[in-house]
Amino acid sequence: GPQISVDDWNISEQYAEDWSVFYVQNHPFGTPYVYPEVSAYDNYDGYAQVVFEGEVGNDLGVYELIVSSTDSAGNRSFVTLNVEVIDQEPPVVRMNGDSTMTVGFGSIFVDPGATAVDNHDGTMLLDEDSISYKQLSPNGQQIDVEGISTDSLAKYEITYQFEDSSGNTASATRWVMVLPPEGEIIDIIKDGAIGANWDAGIQGYDQ
Repeated sequence: GPQISVDDWNISEQYAEDWSVFYVQNHPFGTPYVYPEVSAYDNYDGYAQVVFEGEVGNDLGVYELIVSSTDSAGNRSFVTLNVEVIDQEPPVVRMNGDSTMTVGFGSIFVDPGATAVDNHDGTMLLDEDSISYKQLSPNGQQIDVEGISTDSLAKYEITYQFEDSSGNTASATRWVMVLPPEGEIIDIIKDGAIGANWDAGIQGYDQ
């Protein structure tokens, strides 16, 4: 039968255990499938018609297409094309509230959280394992902590991490600063001694 050639560079040639040739193609989820460029040439008829059997569905998974061609003498050739519909698009994270927030010393911090929308999974909600906290020290160190504490003046980083069912990840970060209550005066240096609110990032000089 005619010799079938797959001319699309996005398709890879593979060999089965019996050394027969088949082809593999990845196709992005959510986009219409277009049959690839395939040609068939017969030693008597010249270029011959190519027929695709099967279809590629909309869901994730592998779909088998049979690509065949038959010459005028009835000789038929065919190859198999396995099309895998895959999702490589990460979720889109939408953070509730501002990316930088302040909370008063001794107050209760209420995390507004975040959500994400995925092209395959739809709306994704946070769970506790998807949130991480770091305390940012003045010398640049980042210390893993369990949550936001308002017992001292500090700066925190909250990271919201999302992962869809295909393993694609996305994240968003919020910074939270614990500040003195509005109008309160804090002692950095008082009567020549370091106050309780001394921060290594603050320096003072007295003549």
